[in-house]
Amino acid sequence: MSAAEDITQAVLAKWDVYRGLVGAPPRREPLWVEGGRGVWVTNEWGPAVPYPSADHEGGSRNYGYIRIKDAPQLVEAIPEVAGFPELATFLARINSAESPIESVGCEKSFSPNNVEGQPPLYLGSFIDVLFTEAALNESGENTIHLAAQLLQAVEGGMTPFRCTS
Repeated sequence: MSAAEDITQAVLAKWDVYRGLVGAPPRREPLWVEGGRGVWVTNEWGPAVPYPSADHEGGSRNYGYIRIKDAPQLVEAIPEVAGFPELATFLARINSAESPIESVGCEKSFSPNNVEGQPPLYLGSFIDVLFTEAALNESGENTIHLAAQLLQAVEGGMTPFRCTS
């Protein structure tokens, strides 16, 4: 069994308690966590898409939504990819015409690491994705399979994605 299949099975086993639930659970629930990676089910929502730019407390900035699906040339217009070609490549690939998903937000940030013997900074990042075909977003199982496939891709291997109806 591949790592993606192992993760998928673990997440689906925990997902069973949420089947039939209308809406998300009342708090963020971990379905699978290993190291700095994880899959959670949450009732927390980001801004509605499309969203404008906004300044946040502490000096950070949300640069606003840029739809880049089928327009890889727009990836370089996203400020978060500056100096991070891997992030730009990932965004270009998931937003390609061949991909069943697209990004709706991303972020990268550095935070201090005070653990002796480790680098002085952590780099954290996320990319919010959804299925381009809206109906596919209605199935939690589709999202779980997608999360497992993305984790497998990050670890260096990829198997074909499958959706359930």
